[in-house]
Amino acid sequence: MKPHTFSLFTRCSLALLFLVGAGHTSASVWIGPVGNIALTNPNAISPADDAFGVAIAVGDYNGDNIDDIAVADRQNPNVVRVFLGSSWNIGEPVFSPFTMQTIAVPMVPGTTQGPPIALVAGNFTRDITGDDELVVGVPGDSMTNDNAGAVFVLDRRPEGHWVVANAIRQGFEGYGGSSELNDNFGASLAVGLFDQNSLVDLAIGVPGETTNGQTSSGMVYIVYQGIVGLMNDSEEGFYRGVNGLTGNPEAGEQIGFALAAGDFDGDEIDDLAVGIPGASCAGFANSGSVMVLRGQNDTGGLSAAGVSYWSQTQAGVADDCEAGDRFGHSLVSGQFSSTPIGEEETSDLAIGVPLEQIDGVSGAGAVAVLYGSPGGISAVGNRLIHEGMLPGGSLQPAGFGLRLASGRTNEGAGTRDSLIVASPLATENGLSAAGRVWVIPSSGGNLAPARAGKLSLAPVYALGPASASDSFGAQVAIGDFNDDGDNDLAVGVPGHDGETTNTGGVQLMFQSNFIFVDNFED
Repeated sequence: MKPHTFSLFTRCSLALLFLVGAGHTSASVWIGPVGNIALTNPNAISPADDAFGVAIAVGDYNGDNIDDIAVADRQNPNVVRVFLGSSWNIGEPVFSPFTMQTIAVPMVPGTTQGPPIALVAGNFTRDITGDDELVVGVPGDSMTNDNAGAVFVLDRRPEGHWVVANAIRQGFEGYGGSSELNDNFGASLAVGLFDQNSLVDLAIGVPGETTNGQTSSGMVYIVYQGIVGLMNDSEEGFYRGVNGLTGNPEAGEQIGFALAAGDFDGDEIDDLAVGIPGASCAGFANSGSVMVLRGQNDTGGLSAAGVSYWSQTQAGVADDCEAGDRFGHSLVSGQFSSTPIGEEETSDLAIGVPLEQIDGVSGAGAVAVLYGSPGGISAVGNRLIHEGMLPGGSLQPAGFGLRLASGRTNEGAGTRDSLIVASPLATENGLSAAGRVWVIPSSGGNLAPARAGKLSLAPVYALGPASASDSFGAQVAIGDFNDDGDNDLAVGVPGHDGETTNTGGVQLMFQSNFIFVDNFED
């Protein structure tokens, strides 16, 4: 597939702006409008309602050590666009910051449209370039049954074209299981080192799986990697009553709706957090929970031995279970807190509770943060963050926590990963569902909500100004897209109106030493 330079970017060529009254210095690094770029929907044929930007994955797909961005839309699950990054400096003219490639995904459409596709990056082919492969989950794939789902591992060859390295469907090509109606296999994805061989493995969410006759009880499906890549005889499934898990499946609980890999116990082997947002809790439907499977330093990989379950009914976990909270709807791991002296480094876990009621406001949303420890995830020191505690935040039905990301966005003594939280349903400047994104930095060895910054579309941004139903923050991802050593932010805006309604786009916001004023309040 021939790459071509994507020149239809809109960039904001701002001069140095000054932030008044906040006490920032020119040595600080902030995410903002200087040099910002829009990735607009490249579909020239009937782009209406494409919702470009509904899925995003960051990885180094061509092996040049610069982060690239894969973007998909809602209407065309058979196509993914990859934007290959390049080296350039904020504030300097750049003609072609990205080169776009179009990848064909061999999915089979069904009679009804399934959930949006999922994207993640990981090295699964062990080729000489050492680059990432793009993993595409297509929960609407209907080769056998409507919305049974499939996962494809796509590899960019050194000469520039893309090939399908793996096609994973339950019950085909040696993979276990059975592709059934509305399984939605591939609705979520995660990459982690789950066993001892130092090769990344693939976790696949199957939230629509029927187990023990219970529809949409869900399952998580693991495929391990060996010396020749992903192994079709290595897969294992985890659901209630199977593979060491206890309990009975519950219809509609959606095990595997969200996934996040992280080393929560500091043994240098990744564990897997599994979102179960439809689970009942203390008798409340759709309150939600999270299951954490432990990775093992042996050939066995993930294990139910030592599995832990987390919900808002547990002692020490902030707030209470309520109907429709959807605890576990989104997940992300990150190193948000300092590790005590003498202990191994651990990952922490942020859990989206996007329909949480806060101070009587339904659907305000919240994020629960649980911290890692030598014994695994712990309730000690956990916190519940919502918009009402953030500078300039307000309680409203915003879906705070619908999407999460993590990564370094600030440098300095005691800083760790920042937590990126999206509120895509928020009313912003009077515009319903325009959406916004919060960057909650670390300070003094922990997350600092009091120093959070708000990002929203404005005329200074390439996709701005904001409009109603933009859903700014429907996806968020972090990476260094211009090779300057600082992480930047990609925000999906699938409701953006381009040439026609809901064509979608992705707003890129870069870190720089520029000081600015618009839409980032510290």
